[in-house]
Amino acid sequence: MIFLGTSMISILEAVFQNLSGKSVLMIDDQEDVGGAWLPINLFGAHDVENAIHYFLPDTKGFKFMKEALGWRVVKSYAKYRVFPQKVWGFDRIVYDNPFSRPLAKVSEKGSKKEVAKLLWQAMKETVIRKNRSSYYVVGGCAEMLTKIKSLLAKSQVETLLSTVVEDITMDPQNKIAHLTLKQGDKEFQVDGRVVNFTHGSKVKTVKGPRGPLKIERKIHPRPAGHLLVEDPNPTKLFEVIFTNDNLLRYAHDITRYTREASQLEGKRKIFAMAFHKDVLHYDGIDQDVFKKLKMAKILGTDAVLKDFRWWDVFLPALEDADLEMLKNEFGDQVSYLKTENFAQGVGLYADRWSTKIQPLQIGE
Repeated sequence: MIFLGTSMISILEAVFQNLSGKSVLMIDDQEDVGGAWLPINLFGAHDVENAIHYFLPDTKGFKFMKEALGWRVVKSYAKYRVFPQKVWGFDRIVYDNPFSRPLAKVSEKGSKKEVAKLLWQAMKETVIRKNRSSYYVVGGCAEMLTKIKSLLAKSQVETLLSTVVEDITMDPQNKIAHLTLKQGDKEFQVDGRVVNFTHGSKVKTVKGPRGPLKIERKIHPRPAGHLLVEDPNPTKLFEVIFTNDNLLRYAHDITRYTREASQLEGKRKIFAMAFHKDVLHYDGIDQDVFKKLKMAKILGTDAVLKDFRWWDVFLPALEDADLEMLKNEFGDQVSYLKTENFAQGVGLYADRWSTKIQPLQIGE
């Protein structure tokens, strides 16, 4: 089996297939495994979250994360929605409060009928205690990858990093997939029986007996940024959702996940931010973001802006329809994983993985 990309869900599936007796190769154009969860070094700090990450509730997914992978999954705390103007006397509300979404709709000037419906829904959810919380791992993606890499190292899965897939040709008659790869200036070919795709797999065309199966390129902008500030004030808010704001969607204080967290505490803070999809980089965007974080009170009044980094991000590369099209065209020569919702993705395959991946295999 050949896996295109080394996301954490892909690694779990690759290890499962290897433990089930298959020979497995993983290919990635990055220098390390982890896909979209691979942390970065930034502002002189290590293991910085490369974007805003969190889990939505999934019972099976969380069970596998905790019991099989040893991840310390906990409920997000100090997470708020903030409003540009007070709504019924509130300028913010705890994210998992059942009235959080209705208040957001009021802020966005929803119709009276829509607001009334949401308020009724909120009251019902209060009675049945429906879980609206988000979750994450205590040590962030660095903790997640430590466990995953340990699992990968104990398997016989092979990896090719810093390697680009140039071409895929399916030969159904001989049940072989021919992949042309490029590693620097070196071009070479590998063959496999099955090619595994995910939403993040980077591929434009797959050739078969009926000619090239062209995959339409989609543009899904997810502009993001990181901000470094000096702020001696204790952190009271860690995560903020901006309601009815034309620039920011989310801002998370991710200082606690960095390797230097204890040294940064009380001195500097690092924030990851998600912008609205139509936002483009412009001169002064760092100052605008800094002001909004102060207004949201996720920063203290004495905070000082030190550095800013903008990222052009486009996710995902393949949609569900693309994955299903590849499977329909090439049958058993293609497998795929749905990974867009991470916790749900783990939950989808947890029962199967649990038959081979046991807690004692992870280690430290």
